Amino acid sequence: MDNPSSAVHLLVISVMRTIVLFTLVKFVKSCVLHGTDSGVCDFRLDSNYVDKANGWTKWHTRQYRRWHLPNCRWHVKYPACVPEMEDVDPSLPIQSAERWKPKHRIPPNPEFPNGRFQNFTIRNKDLWIHQATQQIINERLGNETSRKLEKKEANEFGEGKCEGDDEQRCKQWPICKSSPSGCHGYPIQPRMYRNQDCQMAFEAYFCYINFPRCYYDVEANEYKSTRICRSACKNFFKACNYDKSLWRCGNSKKFNSKFPERLEDYGRYTRDFFPGQPFRNSYKKRGYRNIGGRCTPAIYGGAGASANYRLTVLLSLFSSLLFALFHFLLIGGVRDEAK
Repeated sequence: MDNPSSAVHLLVISVMRTIVLFTLVKFVKSCVLHGTDSGVCDFRLDSNYVDKANGWTKWHTRQYRRWHLPNCRWHVKYPACVPEMEDVDPSLPIQSAERWKPKHRIPPNPEFPNGRFQNFTIRNKDLWIHQATQQIINERLGNETSRKLEKKEANEFGEGKCEGDDEQRCKQWPICKSSPSGCHGYPIQPRMYRNQDCQMAFEAYFCYINFPRCYYDVEANEYKSTRICRSACKNFFKACNYDKSLWRCGNSKKFNSKFPERLEDYGRYTRDFFPGQPFRNSYKKRGYRNIGGRCTPAIYGGAGASANYRLTVLLSLFSSLLFALFHFLLIGGVRDEAK
């Protein structure tokens, strides 16, 4: 069994902060998440949204998405549950800070001279997500390439190879006595170093859990947020080369693991729910099945690398092929002249 990376632990902490920060305001017309009014369903964030009756075209949608989701727009291409915004002045450009204001902002008063919730916007939430993900990625890259940790032969938590000074740490866990390799913290597993897929999958997952897909429930007569697609969770663990024993995309009964936790392994229970759970399948064994957009992102291939990244890879392969062909023709020409 491999040791979980710091990215997973920091992800849990960051998500908890998000939940506290962005559920402080209760909206009237909202999308309901776990029975709590936590935002509104914004259909203009759907990359294909068009409202011809009001003169809203795909061009307006692109401008709207670029302004409100400068970072997550590459992953969030569906109606999303977000803080409610007010179009203060439609005559201003769509990409204008003066046009969009938080719907439920509180004006200044003697107690709060600057007002409250003035910056409670979609754009600010998106920027916070970007900063948080980059901080986690940079910290992970630092740990994976640290010469200091390499000299210590230990990971960022001080866990080593169960040898020498680190031997006592491994003796305290029952599972380490039967299988010492399960307690090794060194060498550090390279998750994100030179692995663009892992970084992209992590960013995408962070956007999904903060901007969940939403829809209108006719029977309940309210907007609701959807669960995270299990495929999005699996894509993160797969892209980052986690051993399957560490995947946490299962049902809640086993704390999202595939196997139940045994008390005798560590002498105590150590698991917790993985951020984004409970998950929902977006496919059947007989093939892919989009359940009417009833999970996030519910886009075929949406959990994978971004289109820009795939395009870059294809262009690189094409360039390599052209270079090889040119090299072959050049060598052939030189040989002909030599003859």
